Amino acid sequence: MDISTAFLQGFSFDELKAAGHERAPCAFAPDPEIWDLMSEIDPTYRECAKAPLLFVYELLKGAYGLKDAVLLWNLKISRVLVHDLGFKQSIHDTQIYEKYRGEGSVCLASLHVDDLMVTGEQAEVDLLHAELEKRFGSVKWNKGKFKHFGMEISQDWIQDVIFDQTFYL
Repeated sequence: MDISTAFLQGFSFDELKAAGHERAPCAFAPDPEIWDLMSEIDPTYRECAKAPLLFVYELLKGAYGLKDAVLLWNLKISRVLVHDLGFKQSIHDTQIYEKYRGEGSVCLASLHVDDLMVTGEQAEVDLLHAELEKRFGSVKWNKGKFKHFGMEISQDWIQDVIFDQTFYL
């Protein structure tokens, strides 16, 4: 499953602070011509357009290109999986999440940046997909044969999952 615009959906800096993490404010100075365009859309930016070097944009959350965008996304998806959806984070690999019913595992998810590789009972996988779409919008679902980090992944008629790196090697 690939979550669209994942890095834009991570924790905001306010949410990060509420979770007990301190972070310095983040701002950037856009190209001076941006203020002219912004003032055409919203007249409150006219002052900025007159003296563009005196103003900056303060970011409310991480964005692509910002060093902590991946961390902010990771904290958000972890919170959703663990607190909202009942998964447990592996003590051996913090990017692996497992959901249990009784004594048995019913769903396993491995997080790779903005992608989740998921296996388990079909009803649980369908539920996870629906819940992620509810919270994050479009979630692309690759089924059958696909490539992931240089590995071709497929499933045979017996339901065995096959990982093949022949092309990569």
